[in-house]
Amino acid sequence: MLAKLQEQQKKDVEMWNILREIFTYCFFLWIILILSYGNRRTFTTPSSMRSTWMTQISQRVVEASSTTD
Repeated sequence: MLAKLQEQQKKDVEMWNILREIFTYCFFLWIILILSYGNRRTFTTPSSMRSTWMTQISQRVVEASSTTD
């Protein structure tokens, strides 16, 4: 009877250790996903700003060249 209870307690401790490890792994993945998503957004912002500026500059150049003619 006592051996059976000790075995059950060992299984419970091992189960909680495994669950804690799974939770830690999921938390780590969550942090990595947040960081990678944040980095992805910062890399797209300069390229969109660059394309907007280039469009505006191109329009101003065309306007300037048409007014000087």
